[in-house]
Amino acid sequence: MYKGLSEEEAKELLKKYGENKIERRKKISSWKIFLSQLKSPLILLLIFASIISLVVNYYQKEEFLDTFLILGIVFISALLGFFQEYKAERTIESLQKLASPKAKVIRDGKEQEIEATMIVPGDIIVVESGDIIPADAEILEGKLQIDESILTGESKAVEKSKGDKIFSGTHVFSGRAIAKVFATGMNTEIGKIAEKLQEMEEEKTPFEEKMEVFTKKIILLTIAVIVITFLVSFSKFGILKAALLAVALAVAAIPEGLPAVTTIALALGTREMAKRNALVRRLKIIESVGSLDVICTDKTGTLTEGKMKVKDFWLLEENDKSKEISLKVCYYCNNSKQVLKNGNLTWIGDETEIALKEFAKDFVKEEGERLEEVSFSSERMMMSVVHKFSNEILVLTKGAPEVVIKKCDRILLKDGVKKLTEEMKKKILEKNSEFASQGIRVL
Repeated sequence: MYKGLSEEEAKELLKKYGENKIERRKKISSWKIFLSQLKSPLILLLIFASIISLVVNYYQKEEFLDTFLILGIVFISALLGFFQEYKAERTIESLQKLASPKAKVIRDGKEQEIEATMIVPGDIIVVESGDIIPADAEILEGKLQIDESILTGESKAVEKSKGDKIFSGTHVFSGRAIAKVFATGMNTEIGKIAEKLQEMEEEKTPFEEKMEVFTKKIILLTIAVIVITFLVSFSKFGILKAALLAVALAVAAIPEGLPAVTTIALALGTREMAKRNALVRRLKIIESVGSLDVICTDKTGTLTEGKMKVKDFWLLEENDKSKEISLKVCYYCNNSKQVLKNGNLTWIGDETEIALKEFAKDFVKEEGERLEEVSFSSERMMMSVVHKFSNEILVLTKGAPEVVIKKCDRILLKDGVKKLTEEMKKKILEKNSEFASQGIRVL
C-alpha cells in the first residue's frame, strides 16, 4: 500500500512548482487586438490622410466631412477585424477552460479525487481505462494500453508497465496502474511543446507583404502628385494655395474604401470557414490559405479523429450466415465496454476492439454468457472466446489473417461448410495484402 504525500507536503510543493496547467504566457489583451488592426501601412496612410484633410479643410474654412469619412472607414475596418479576432481568442480560452479534469491521487494513505491542477511532483496517482493522464509520471505497478497520438501522432496503443514513463495529456485505452509524478505543468513534455510554440514569432503573411508593397507604391504616387501639382500651380496660385491644392488632390488619390472592403472580404471568408468548424485567429491568414499549394500537417487528431473505424467485411462468398457470425466475433470476442464517466458514456478498451464493437452493436443483440477466454498475445497473434448463446455454444476467434487461416481447414460458403483449399487460402491472403497496401488494418 502506498502512503503518498501528506496534505501539508502537497501544499508546500504546490507553492514551489505552481499549478499543474499549461500557462498561456502571451495572453493578448483586447486593446492589443484592437491596436493591431491599426498597424497596417494602408490604415496608417489613411490616418495620415485624415490629418492632412483636417488641416486643408481648416485653412480653406470648409466642412470636415472628408476627414470624418476617412476616419469612419478606418474605425469600421478596425472594428470588423477586432471583433473577429477577439471572438476567436475568447473561443480558444473557453475551450481551454472546458478542460478541467479530475485526477485520483493517494495522499495520507487514502485514495481521493482532486482537481488535476492540484497535482504536484511526488504525488502518487491512480490511472485506469478512460482516464487522461494528468501529469508526467513513472509507473510503480500495473499495466496500461495508452494512446500517445497527442505527442507522437501514432494512433496505435502503446503498452506501458512498471518502470515505464507515462505522459500528461495522453489517453488510457485499457488497464490500471499506480504511478509517481515527476513533472507537472510547463515541465511536462506537452508543456515543453506549448512553451516552444509560444516562443515562436509570428511572421508577416504574404497578404501583409503584398499590402505593404502596394502601400509604398501609393505613398510614392501620392508624393509625386503633391510635387507635380505644387510645381504646376505654384506660379498661378502662390505657395499656400498651391500646397493645399496639391495635398487635397493627393488625399483624393488615396483609396479610402480599400481597407474596409478588404476586411469585409476576409471576414466573410472567416465566417465561411467557421461554418466548416475551422477557427481563424487572424483575418489576414485567410488570403494566405487560399493561395497554398502544399500543407504539411500532423494527421492523427488533426486531419483524422485519432480513432479506428470498421470499413467493411470481405467474404469469399457473400452469405447471411457468414455475416451473422462475423458480427458476433466483432461483438463477443471483445473486451471493450462503455462506462459512465463525468455524466457521459465513454468507450474504454483497446482501440481496435472499440471500433469492432461500435460497428457491431447495432446488429447484435446482447445474449448468453462467456464461458472461457484465451487472451491475445504477441506470440499467439489472436484472441479466442467460448460463448454460450441461447441455442448454441460457439468458439469465436479474431486475429492476424495469416495466423488464423493456418489453423482452419473448413470455410462457410453459400452452400454450407466446405473444405478450405490451398487456392482459397491463397485468394484470401492476396486480398489481405491488397487491403494492407491501402493502409487498412485487417483481422
